[in-house]
Amino acid sequence: MATGIMILPIGASLPTDGSSGWPAISILTSSDADTPKARCFIAGFDATTAESLCFGGNLPANFVSGCTIRGNLYFGGAQDSKYCVMRAAAIVVSPGDAIDVMGLDPVNIGTGWQSTTVAVAGTAGYVDTFEITLTLSGAAAGDVFFLIFGRNPADGSDDAGGDANVMNELHLEFETA
Repeated sequence: MATGIMILPIGASLPTDGSSGWPAISILTSSDADTPKARCFIAGFDATTAESLCFGGNLPANFVSGCTIRGNLYFGGAQDSKYCVMRAAAIVVSPGDAIDVMGLDPVNIGTGWQSTTVAVAGTAGYVDTFEITLTLSGAAAGDVFFLIFGRNPADGSDDAGGDANVMNELHLEFETA
């Protein structure tokens, strides 16, 4: 089997409802003297408030199984021996199911929160890669998926100060036929 990738652009996300905040979405511009300068979208997840982004779409026609979210993150300030906890939850719905999508809850009736603890680079601006594996029970090609992704600053392992800046996009990886 091969691995497929869906790109979930930060700029195409939606905020969650009022139960948690929405991270600041901004553009990071390189500080080098050359032009043109490199730029990318970032989502800055706060160190004290639970903030999340929502994504949705259809699983591709060649989807078989699996779901791993990968992303890149950096902190603007030095974070010696610090950790950041990123988390995600998802739910899938088959087309034609008698389910009110307005009542979907990825956290309580979907996968539940799955998280990963990221060791933050000690040098400001260095990039760390993270991944979160979700189990999409009963998922099939063409199903509609809803994903909530964010930082969990309430987790005792999250002791990094400042925003956890997720760069550009998240990759949703899965097994394909």
